[in-house]
Amino acid sequence: MPAFVFKAKGERRVFVGDQIESCKDITALSLKSPFEKGYILDWDCLQDLLERAFSELLKANKGLTTKGSYCICTQPPITFSSVNRRICDLLFKSYGVGFVCIAPSPLLTHLRHISLHPRSVGASSKCGIVVDAGFSFTHIVPIVDGKVVTPAVIRCTIGGKFLTNYLKELVSYRAWNMMDDYYLINDVKVSMFTLGRVSLKED
Repeated sequence: MPAFVFKAKGERRVFVGDQIESCKDITALSLKSPFEKGYILDWDCLQDLLERAFSELLKANKGLTTKGSYCICTQPPITFSSVNRRICDLLFKSYGVGFVCIAPSPLLTHLRHISLHPRSVGASSKCGIVVDAGFSFTHIVPIVDGKVVTPAVIRCTIGGKFLTNYLKELVSYRAWNMMDDYYLINDVKVSMFTLGRVSLKED
């Protein structure tokens, strides 16, 4: 589910997450995200997304989720403990989740790789390096003995948002003005990566 709240230019309706699929005109969409530079800043937007995910997609009644249920939340390698506390409060109090596990996404990726390749060097040494390319940033995360080495994490200010904006500029310079069509260009970028036809080099 896209982690955005969308507002179409010609419609009054607000689209939350996967509701964007029912939007008739995806040109000139305005996007609202709870995240800014990898951190949660808009908690109201996040609650709209959680409400859509829990109530409508997972069919869980608010506050009536079984106590034995659990939720796994991923976070960037470097984050604030106050954010984690607020997420836990939201999940426990608003949705009645019984257990919450918050873990760095690169660590879960490393554990998944080990489970798929048990005879690899990374599995035997419990060490590895994960390159986590996100929306706003890319993290290079070293893992030793199954733990993230936080002081050695490198954070680059290049992510999916940068690539989408760059593609917008290329298309607008060469063909049509697409500077207001972020969602459309982002969809084109994702399709390019999926099909393996990625070439953003200028002639």
